[in-house]
Amino acid sequence: MPLDRITLPAALPLHANALADHVRQDVGTDTELLLGCLRSARDFAEARCNRTLIATRYKLTLDAFPQGGGILGTYAPFTLPPNAILLERGPVLKLVSIKYLDMSGTQQLLAATEYAVSLAGQLGRVTPAFGKVWPANTLPQIGAVEVTFDAGDATGITVDPASDTVSITGGLWRTLTVGDALRFSNSGGVLPSPLVPDTDYYVQALPTSTSFKLAATAGGSVIDITAAGSGQSYLGVVPDGVCSWMKLRIGGLYENREDAMVVQRGTLFEVPYMDNLLDSFRQPLY
Repeated sequence: MPLDRITLPAALPLHANALADHVRQDVGTDTELLLGCLRSARDFAEARCNRTLIATRYKLTLDAFPQGGGILGTYAPFTLPPNAILLERGPVLKLVSIKYLDMSGTQQLLAATEYAVSLAGQLGRVTPAFGKVWPANTLPQIGAVEVTFDAGDATGITVDPASDTVSITGGLWRTLTVGDALRFSNSGGVLPSPLVPDTDYYVQALPTSTSFKLAATAGGSVIDITAAGSGQSYLGVVPDGVCSWMKLRIGGLYENREDAMVVQRGTLFEVPYMDNLLDSFRQPLY
């Protein structure tokens, strides 16, 4: 059951300014080194937590629709119905499509009315809609079913103060509607003014599918955005604990730069995290 990234995240979960501040370096001195450490720490954190920090599009490839018992996926904290598909690396933002090969080898798009999606919790679940079954004419061949979905805790944004418009970097997020409540966060700077963290704002208008205007209350007037902010601003929030863990690991990678550190009168102690850097690249055997 391969899970491939087909649209990579359009932002990193921490800004270079935050990393430089954490390791007590001037911004620009070792920026590329710090960002390389961040990518490594991000990949390990996502693999260990089975989650996606910044919005990413995945394609899950299956050999067939599930019909019998068993759990579909490498991690399941709950029992799944025998005909359910598990969407890993959550939190899942939306299911984009389900496609399958019919008996003639032609790829078909399964209508959204044929299945039900639950995005409650960390992982998403998909089953046939009530009274429905998975297509019986699916070709019995490896890779016959493809499930595409978006997942992520947050996504990068840019802001145009002249039009009071917020745009989603990369375009990946759940489908927004007027009145939706949103929260914002920032790394390495400040949010666009007058936005503040830990506060609900509401979609006031949708100029495009990936841009919106905000109101302070549902149905209220458009917020006048007076400054674009600094660092990296996000729609959504990467968990503070994950950010703190990444900073600690980046500090270790940056300071030691080897597979061992010297402490207590020259005694060498291995840094176990170095071996764990390979975890996200390990391929399961099916």
